[in-house]
Amino acid sequence: MNITKTQIDDLNASIKIELSKEDYSEGVEIALKDYQRKVDVKGFRKGKAPMGIVKKMYGKALLADEINKVLGDTLSNYIKENDLQILGEPLPNETDQKEFSLDEEVFEFLYDIAISPEVNAKLSKREKVVYYSIKVDDEMIDKQIESICKNNAEMLPVDEIEGTEYLKGELVELDENGAIKEGGLANDDASMSLFYMKDDESLTLFKGKKIGEEVKFNAVKSFPNKTDFAAMLGVSKEEAEHSNENYCLVIKEIKRHVDAEDRKSVV
Repeated sequence: MNITKTQIDDLNASIKIELSKEDYSEGVEIALKDYQRKVDVKGFRKGKAPMGIVKKMYGKALLADEINKVLGDTLSNYIKENDLQILGEPLPNETDQKEFSLDEEVFEFLYDIAISPEVNAKLSKREKVVYYSIKVDDEMIDKQIESICKNNAEMLPVDEIEGTEYLKGELVELDENGAIKEGGLANDDASMSLFYMKDDESLTLFKGKKIGEEVKFNAVKSFPNKTDFAAMLGVSKEEAEHSNENYCLVIKEIKRHVDAEDRKSVV
């Protein structure tokens, strides 16, 4: 393996990494042997396929994976060991990069890096910096815990709707008489969030309902945002524009957003 760094200017540099066969061959062999034990090839018992067949079927894919792994580790270690202060992540060079072919044994890769500029902020004795002393009270701690619990919440299946749940089901368009519209829109895998439902009257119709039950409601008033409405119907916004207001949802799934457990008492 050979790694060289070329300084282009104060803020830009390039890193060239040359990989030879000994840098990646051992990892490829280990991966091939692991595949040989697991792969199911027609005409052979599972794990008994000849290595030649396994290599022919999966060799290049495993070689590419190993090269990517070695490249990533090498580049990361080089930057760390040489204490390079870079901005963002290294990017593959798009102009001088050599053509890549898995049929070769030696590979060369070129990356561009942006060097973080040195900043020397000199302050005289006349400069003053405000120092803030923050008082952490119980209210602040409780709000932070509440925020963490919400950010780590789960969607859990429940039996009955309370009014903020996420629903999935079969949605069909109704005619003016409340019957299923012949040739109307239908979505077997519709989803909606009652939390974002805008029509209180429709929301009331859902409360207390369980899986397997149906609800007839005004979908246009419930979801006035045209994009959300069309997504729920599973059609384009143009198609949704020509649909009726009323729909029936046969409930197949009910999930509720449940905050993570508050464990401050055991910390």
